[in-house]
Amino acid sequence: MRLVTGRSELPAGWEAMFGMGSRPARPRGPWPSKREVIERLRAQLARVEALLAGIADIALDRAPPHAHPGDDRTLGDCVLHGWHDEAKHQGEMYLLLKMQRLG
Repeated sequence: MRLVTGRSELPAGWEAMFGMGSRPARPRGPWPSKREVIERLRAQLARVEALLAGIADIALDRAPPHAHPGDDRTLGDCVLHGWHDEAKHQGEMYLLLKMQRLG
């Protein structure tokens, strides 16, 4: 989403809990409920679908609007990589399962 909109979107407080530097074994604050996680995942999917629906097919063959200098990927490459990234990273799923067991 950042490559298209210029900003990342995470619910408040989630970067510390789920971001690259997070330490899920030692949460720094209260975990969100399973219901909240499900609602946030559904909202995220809706935002991504809406964003992609507004992109013309021809734009997928061009550089993303907010690409870093020297990044030669097309927007289509980035979208495909993003979906692959979401599908393949099991760490998030293990973290969600741990949360579910905790509360």
